[in-house]
Amino acid sequence: MENLVDIITLDNLEQKLPRWDPDNNNHLYALVDMGSNGIRFSISDLSPPRARLLKCIYRERASISLFDALTGPSLVFSEETIKSVSQTLARFKSIAVDSYGVPLNQIRVFATEAMRRAQNATSMLEAIRIASPGLSVHILAPEVETLFGAVGASSSFVNAKGLFLDLGGGSVQMTYLDTSSGMDSNNDTTHEIAAALAGQSLPFGAARLIKLLEDSDVEVQTIAKSELSQGLTRAFQTLCERFPSLAAIAAQVQEGGNGETGSGIDVYLCGGGFRGYGSMLMQNHPISPYPIPSIGSFTVSGELFSKTTTMLKVNKSFDGKIFAFSLVHFMSARFGIAWGKTLTPTHPRPFTTPSTYRINRDSPISVELYLE
Repeated sequence: MENLVDIITLDNLEQKLPRWDPDNNNHLYALVDMGSNGIRFSISDLSPPRARLLKCIYRERASISLFDALTGPSLVFSEETIKSVSQTLARFKSIAVDSYGVPLNQIRVFATEAMRRAQNATSMLEAIRIASPGLSVHILAPEVETLFGAVGASSSFVNAKGLFLDLGGGSVQMTYLDTSSGMDSNNDTTHEIAAALAGQSLPFGAARLIKLLEDSDVEVQTIAKSELSQGLTRAFQTLCERFPSLAAIAAQVQEGGNGETGSGIDVYLCGGGFRGYGSMLMQNHPISPYPIPSIGSFTVSGELFSKTTTMLKVNKSFDGKIFAFSLVHFMSARFGIAWGKTLTPTHPRPFTTPSTYRINRDSPISVELYLE
């Protein structure tokens, strides 16, 4: 069953994923994101000339934590988990094909950290193959996860330039993105590929941090927070060495200047924890009620972002009053706050922190257009 394992890397990306063809008769694409902290499903309409709007016509989330399923003495999925996942994907496939008419070859299923770590990943893949004939599962290499996030950011913002963090269930990817020009001067690649190649992965995803906050004693939490802070600092230093423009901005900021952006280093965030934290920031925004209550492209200053103590009080007093703030986001925001505390001392000057929902949901769909 080893041939069931299909890992997408930067080297084989274009061969594994067919290019988007504007001449196709059907432009509906379905996406399944088998994340470590949940499985998301969406159907998008990429019909020209509005393909880049990534119009979502259906979305759903299954609360299946693959990370939790691997917690224990061995990194093995239980039979119950395998059955639940395979049945869920079979239902998603039926919705896409039977209810919406999505061609089978335009369904993309991506898996990440948990599937990379599981010792019996092939058993999971075999169960999915039996339950959903013709459905292919692609396991993403960490650098491809970073690429998807970078493409999502560049498609959501004009001239995106700054740090990019994608907080998944099992890990967080961090890189630097600068789309102000088309190619990276160091190696003649696109800036998205350059960002992916330079990406840093830290083993502090949503599910792991929730478990640390809920189940560990104070000493273990303190050690974990220290490791997170040190890892983030090392990752930032590595990116500064790779990207001279980032190093120049950082130097100006540390010297008390404003840097090239005029407001420090911009940070682009995505992932459930950051979205949860962003919802609390929006709830406490000076403009209230916030005129466009959508977390996609929401931007706040570094000053507001750093008010983690205030946000913690908001978190504790949650009573169903925060717009679009589900119980999942309530739990996720707890480690969003922890991340906020870590980010602030590492970069003392203000941030602009857009929480871009489109990156998390549709980045692989953006890649369809990127490859075109």
